[in-house]
Amino acid sequence: MEKETKLSNLLLINLAPGVLIHLVLTPFWILSSPSTDWLISLVGLIINLVLPIFLFAVNIMYNSKHQRCGFLTNMFFSLSAMIVCNLLDYLNWGISSNSGFILKPDIETIMMFKTVISINTVTIITGSIIIELYYLAKKKNRGLPS
Repeated sequence: MEKETKLSNLLLINLAPGVLIHLVLTPFWILSSPSTDWLISLVGLIINLVLPIFLFAVNIMYNSKHQRCGFLTNMFFSLSAMIVCNLLDYLNWGISSNSGFILKPDIETIMMFKTVISINTVTIITGSIIIELYYLAKKKNRGLPS
């Protein structure tokens, strides 16, 4: 039971920031105008650059305070959170375009979202490996079994 609670907490910790960012800023997507275009770009920067770094930091702090989850579990939850954020980006774009492209996007949009998802996946995997190597080095320095 405790392990299930820990996993659900970890899932919530990973999903909540990105979903909350999208919920707060969705009206700006829908009401987009030249005066709010900078905000949409800022949301993209936050989701694709700041959020992965934030998720790494949160996972490190959570795992240092609690019994550490496995490498694959952390990576899975971080990847899930980034994929949900990218899908919310796509939905916000589709809603704001008012042209019916949400169900039939053009090839440029498909390529752009595939590229963003690929970059986020590589970032999450690389960060997860770095976190795991950090913990392994920390254990080795303490003389603990890995």
